Amino acid sequence: MDPTLAEVLLNNLLINAIKHNIPDGNIEIHLQEQQLSVRNTGQPLTEAPEDLFGRFRKGTDANQSLGLGLAIVREICAIYGFEATYSYQDPWHELTIFWKY
Repeated sequence: MDPTLAEVLLNNLLINAIKHNIPDGNIEIHLQEQQLSVRNTGQPLTEAPEDLFGRFRKGTDANQSLGLGLAIVREICAIYGFEATYSYQDPWHELTIFWKY
């Protein structure tokens, strides 16, 4: 994987977890053999989860985000044949990247 794209991917996942966390919330990062998960505590989504990876889409209107971070994550994943998923189990939002090698 291109190191610059890897940095952008990781940066966007971490910034997303930080921006959408709640005060005094938690962030967990799990790396396994073929997946990376970044999860954070947060408020429930205000839109459909499948829309999060679209351009200019945001999970909340409360921040100043442009809503491009997860769209970029999705595009980087597409270049390398990775899969990006989102899940929510109160209070945890989880973004997971799956890959095969």
